[in-house]
Amino acid sequence: MKKTVYVKIKGMSDEGLRTSSTPNTSESSDEAIEVISVANYAKIGNSECIKYDEVYDGISQKTTNIIKISEDKVEVTKKGAVTTHMTYIKNKQTTAVYETPFGNMNFSIFTRKMDIDRTEDSLKATIEYSMDINGQPVSENWIEIEATSQGPLNLL
Repeated sequence: MKKTVYVKIKGMSDEGLRTSSTPNTSESSDEAIEVISVANYAKIGNSECIKYDEVYDGISQKTTNIIKISEDKVEVTKKGAVTTHMTYIKNKQTTAVYETPFGNMNFSIFTRKMDIDRTEDSLKATIEYSMDINGQPVSENWIEIEATSQGPLNLL
């Protein structure tokens, strides 16, 4: 892949704790959230890194995002208006702190499913996970991270 890529992050959260492994079903009332940005790409050791900036409504400070994808792990680091380091490892539980201007949230992530597909010009990671706060289930989630050097990505 080239140094400059397009990245699309698409995610869904179902606070109804749906048990289906398919994120886009008629039983889910939640809509997908999607971010598309130009990003920097680098291969460092056995990991592929994607770095891009994000701006949130109502907050003047930007957040720098670094996504690090290896063979069996995806790490998402945010620094700025929002700060966190989330780690996704299939069939493992990890913990994270999500720091925002409005307060902090401690939570755990259990990654049920993780698929990583690579081609010469693209990288795609699909993750299904659940979130708990203080041992209590909060939501079932799905996220798809796609990077390509082949041109702009389409919205939904």
